[in-house]
Amino acid sequence: MKLTDTERYEIEALAFTHTTGYDAPGKDVAPAAHSHSYDARCAAWDVWMKANCQCIGAILHGVELTLEDVTDAT
Repeated sequence: MKLTDTERYEIEALAFTHTTGYDAPGKDVAPAAHSHSYDARCAAWDVWMKANCQCIGAILHGVELTLEDVTDAT
């Protein structure tokens, strides 16, 4: 099963938040959350994506393969 662009982004955003503590650009941030500025989030996202692109790609591919296996089993 091929992931949609939205599904891919949601997985990336979750991994980004868990590893950096920043909310991913494009995610809604509650005003009371005292989150980092949008510019800081974008800069951190760019650095993180460049540093982790191979790992992220492997994870997304693994998720797609797993979903194919689950879909084929039903």
